[in-house]
Amino acid sequence: MTVDIPGPRDFEVPHHPEASALARTRTRAALEQWGVDGETTHHAVLVVSELVANAVCHAKPQVTVEVGHEWTASGPVVRITVADGGPLECPVVPPEGDLDERGRGLRIVEAICDETGVGCSDGRHVRWAVVPET
Repeated sequence: MTVDIPGPRDFEVPHHPEASALARTRTRAALEQWGVDGETTHHAVLVVSELVANAVCHAKPQVTVEVGHEWTASGPVVRITVADGGPLECPVVPPEGDLDERGRGLRIVEAICDETGVGCSDGRHVRWAVVPET
């Protein structure tokens, strides 16, 4: 069972390389308002930045971000969802040991988060991640 703490916040960001900076600012502001601790906020801001960057790089316009703070059976978490305008291509986590400069962000997201996932809804990619509160 999950119980909502104030939120969630949802907002659109431009389909532009600077979208990640805007998403970080808005996410940080929401989490600080909700009293989420600094380390969790840092992790959540990193996750939202990576997911938005992937949406801008690999998908069509209309990037929507939703950030929520929830209680779960294992404790409080920050849930981040990023939906894009549909696939140009779907980013995948590269194999371990791949030295390519691209694709490391999703590995970072997976390392930080308790859960991650991707799905499709109405032709849009939806990526989500759950950051545990420390």
